[in-house]
Amino acid sequence: MIRFLHTADWQIGMKARHVAGAGPKVRAVRFDTIRRLLELASQREVDFIIVAGDIFEDNQVDTGLVHKLLSILEQSLVPIYLLPGNHDPLTPDSVYLRPSFSNNLPPNVTILKTCEPVNPLPGVVLLPAPCYEKKSTVDPTSAWPSVASSMIKIGLAHGSLMIEGRHQPYDFPIPLTAAQRQGLDYLALGHWHSMFALGQRTYYSGTPEPTGFDEPKSGNVLLVSIA
Repeated sequence: MIRFLHTADWQIGMKARHVAGAGPKVRAVRFDTIRRLLELASQREVDFIIVAGDIFEDNQVDTGLVHKLLSILEQSLVPIYLLPGNHDPLTPDSVYLRPSFSNNLPPNVTILKTCEPVNPLPGVVLLPAPCYEKKSTVDPTSAWPSVASSMIKIGLAHGSLMIEGRHQPYDFPIPLTAAQRQGLDYLALGHWHSMFALGQRTYYSGTPEPTGFDEPKSGNVLLVSIA
């Protein structure tokens, strides 16, 4: 049995212009929420944490906020895997490529920069689909390689499931059959800020800290167990 936390869309450094003078408080609360998330991971004795994109609001986020986040993440008792999303894609100006970020990356934090499989535990494989641009019409999960069927397979992607009326063609379209096509035990998605499930193996965790009043199922993190 493995157990992990699935979260996404932290958007550290969010401008929060829609709440005017409360912006600094909104940004500070996001750090408090991440601290609570790490406490939950310890209490529930999870094996690792996966963050399915949009860790930062954008690639121009203040370096001080970056250092603050890293100082919090290094306190985690379990490994953390971060996937670049459409807000913080792996473009030449990516926050993840800054020396101030890469030179201070804690040993328990991994940035998933390619689609190559990663093994967080023996017999478990992560299949990441990082974003390399802000918009794309290409299915981000299409580049995943085949892996042994005996492995517990967990996919991570950031984009929109191709549900009529809920996605745009340039919004990293993800087929409804992505989990079945790859034989995944779980597909962890980010991008939609409300928790959403497609069947029993494909989930959006939603954002742990709501960004607006139009996100009725936000404020969540998902605890996942796989036999």
